[in-house]
Amino acid sequence: MKYKNMNNIKRPPAGDSCAVLHSAADQLSTGEPLLQAELIELERSCRSHLDALMDDYIQTPKLDLEYEEQLCLAIHHYLQQLTDAFSSSLRQPAPKISHALSSQVLLQNLDNLALFAKWHYLRYQPLPPNLWLQMHADYRQAEQLTNTAQTESRRFQARYVQALMLDTLNRSNMLKTEIELVDGWLNTWCQNLTLAKRYDKNRQLFFVDLRADRGARRIRELNPETSYRYWHVDAITATLEEMRLQLGQNVLPQAFAKNTPLPNAMRVLDYLLAEWSREGYKRQRRGEVRTEVSKLAQVVHGVPHVCQQVKNLMYAGVSSPFAQESLIENGWIIKNESNFGFGALVNVDFNRWLKPGCLVALDYQLNPDMTVVGVVRRIQQQAGRDGYVGIEVLSHIPSYVRLQQLANSGAIMSEAEPFPALYLGKDEKHNLPATLLIPDLDFVQSDLYELRAQQYSRQVRLGRILEQQDGWTRVVADIATTAPLIY
Repeated sequence: MKYKNMNNIKRPPAGDSCAVLHSAADQLSTGEPLLQAELIELERSCRSHLDALMDDYIQTPKLDLEYEEQLCLAIHHYLQQLTDAFSSSLRQPAPKISHALSSQVLLQNLDNLALFAKWHYLRYQPLPPNLWLQMHADYRQAEQLTNTAQTESRRFQARYVQALMLDTLNRSNMLKTEIELVDGWLNTWCQNLTLAKRYDKNRQLFFVDLRADRGARRIRELNPETSYRYWHVDAITATLEEMRLQLGQNVLPQAFAKNTPLPNAMRVLDYLLAEWSREGYKRQRRGEVRTEVSKLAQVVHGVPHVCQQVKNLMYAGVSSPFAQESLIENGWIIKNESNFGFGALVNVDFNRWLKPGCLVALDYQLNPDMTVVGVVRRIQQQAGRDGYVGIEVLSHIPSYVRLQQLANSGAIMSEAEPFPALYLGKDEKHNLPATLLIPDLDFVQSDLYELRAQQYSRQVRLGRILEQQDGWTRVVADIATTAPLIY
């Protein structure tokens, strides 16, 4: 057949990547439908711009709000139109298309859909309806197209299983950089995974139903169906175990970025092994039943502001005053709570800083004399501007302290400036010793400090790291004197 003149494709304008993606999306949605070869060429010409914008979104801790809005709109608009155009082309293919082109278009659409799914994960958003059904349909078509081509079949299976495995994780408690990291690992690890049509109960661990609008599921009690495909991930978990052994020897595996704190790397590996291993798997359940409530709360975030909030209450006896209008827009509505955590509805537009690992302090409107310190563990965007946030409580009775570095002799180092921190007493229920929450910039492990509290001054050495997040570190407080520090 004759293709349209490839020069008829509107080339994206140079420069601004957002404009590039909007231009391509507009062409896909309003122009004459492109032929399959033209779709491939358009996607190829936009890929570097898409990658650059996604990298900005993933790697930049705090984007300019206006730029973030433009970036998110451009990526979503482009991926939506791209997946629609490719899917439409596959449903109504032009006659006499070569096998090579058909396979290329099918594989590219599988990649487009997987990328669109990952974009929703990065935004902590649910997937659009029927996205999995589209991906399953592409894979079914690929099975028929590649029955005799083993190398080609492996490419389809690898991309499909990569998307399925990423979906098995609870991305709502992962950082954007961690989602991207794991997706990159899966891109390599899934090259050697194969999907089986026959169920082997002694071998396979996961399955997918090609008729259902959902991704992979772990095999428990199963009645096999012809629409099911099965696989195992033994090679992946073996690699994870090797990486964990390295961390146990205080060696950061090369698969992680060089500046990754060892506790954070261990947390990621433990989570993946818990989800993917044959043995240690546990369904995620709350440790304590939460009570349904409806309370307004005022929130501050970041270790400097959290320290200041605790200090205000500790020394002045009152927390910041509540402003009802501010609460409606910026406050959180606590929907459920327990001693160890709570869930809240928030306005996403006014809480752009939210991400797993953020340190927060909350003042309840009904309890103005109490500040709760916790960590954001889960985020899920809901309809409109609402988002659901899961918080783990670190302490109901944090203490504001100041630390100043000491010489090994115990003498105060005059050149070292004192800095604020929070002291958290022993947590008997979680079997945790007394700890300190300190700013990342001021953290030097094993160094000796003077700890000044409201009524006490003690020497303390920073012990092992329990958690290290963006901006703050939680370490064991090894008190260097036998006298009690804070009652």
